[in-house]
Amino acid sequence: MGTPITPYGSGDAKKAQVAQMFDNIAHRYDFLNHFFSLGIDKLWRRKAVRMLLSNGPNEILDVDTGTADFAIEAARKAPELKVIGVDISDQRADNDPGPENFDLVVYDGYHLDLPAESVDVAFSYQFLEHLHPDDVDPHFQIVHRLLKPGGVYVFDTPHRFSGPHDISRYFGDGLDCFHFQEWTFREMRRLLTRNGFHSSHPHRGGRIRTSSGFRILHEGLESLVDILPKALRQKLSARLFQSVALSAVK
Repeated sequence: MGTPITPYGSGDAKKAQVAQMFDNIAHRYDFLNHFFSLGIDKLWRRKAVRMLLSNGPNEILDVDTGTADFAIEAARKAPELKVIGVDISDQRADNDPGPENFDLVVYDGYHLDLPAESVDVAFSYQFLEHLHPDDVDPHFQIVHRLLKPGGVYVFDTPHRFSGPHDISRYFGDGLDCFHFQEWTFREMRRLLTRNGFHSSHPHRGGRIRTSSGFRILHEGLESLVDILPKALRQKLSARLFQSVALSAVK
């Protein structure tokens, strides 16, 4: 008989167990993320740094900062910028404190004690799919509260049509392993609207597409792909819809 699995406790016990789990797997997770994405995650993060800094923000929030590589890189590239990395545990390599304009905030995943309307840009990469469905709306509400009016949440999360994107794909068509949910652009836009975001713009071809005409065509294509047989939809989406990458504006 295998080793019995003890479920999470409740309240503080659950938070402590989750934090300990991430402490144990953080560096292995980053390695596997780099390995299985063939380095695309690093490329996307470097592009994100350039894109975020181009608009001259004063304060950036890196959600689920992990080993804080992205946040520390952004802070070093722009010493005048305040960069805050948030996560449920400190996963930095050798506890590297980073430059003076970088802060790490460890929180419980539910209550982030930072001032309202203090952040120009929030950022996350391949994070939302790991949230329990009950925690998705509260997460967007936290980010919305922290963003200044006109502030932007930039994120990338796997697209449902080309999924599942975790190791579930080797066992079937359902999300049975690390990802709780994957979305389409249309589903994500409705979710953002429900949580108070004013507008959202897709990232395609390395650019943020802000025109309403592009959005209509983009979502129209997604609707057409949606009606295809599942196998064909998944095959086409491997090229057309690998991820849902959006800039959501408060």
